[in-house]
Amino acid sequence: MRACGTRDASGAGVTLETLEALGALGALEALGTGVTLETLIALEALGTDVALETLIALEALEALGTDVTLETLIALVALEALGTDVTLETLI
Repeated sequence: MRACGTRDASGAGVTLETLEALGALGALEALGTGVTLETLIALEALGTDVALETLIALEALEALGTDVTLETLIALVALEALGTDVTLETLI
């Protein structure tokens, strides 16, 4: 799922995808995942396709003391888009 969709016809920038993501975000925050709206906005601004599930995994990895960062995950998404076989497990 993308964090946010493209602007709607009114130019307000609120789409069904955005609302769905925000609903999921509320649930994630309630679970204490540490995923914030600011994180999603930053990812959308960078044009990444990092999913909420990936962000949850990132929070879990950080809690386990790994050195995997958001920037690493963004790079991973770019590598996957290029057809490489680099996985999150490889980065860990």
